[in-house]
Amino acid sequence: MTDERPITSQARRLRPLRERFGTSTSDLTRVALHYCLQHADNAAVLVGFTTPEQVAQNLKTIGEPLSPEDIDFVRETAGRLQQQLDAAGEVFVDEKDAPP
Repeated sequence: MTDERPITSQARRLRPLRERFGTSTSDLTRVALHYCLQHADNAAVLVGFTTPEQVAQNLKTIGEPLSPEDIDFVRETAGRLQQQLDAAGEVFVDEKDAPP
């Protein structure tokens, strides 16, 4: 494992998504929401928020659905990210305490 902080590491690994879809939080929120919603015909997404501004931002991000090429790009990028995390022995915080 590197000395790189986890947040910095994840931000670096998300660079391909930022380069393709935009660098703002709204851009990545849009991609994440659409990817999840377009993943299956009966998909639902529960979005967390703590302020009314976050609710408004999430609603504004809906916009155009992702193209099939965009879906493939997100899937491939997420797959590479997961492989890198697995190879480095990194897990998400909530997985550390999960039973085997």
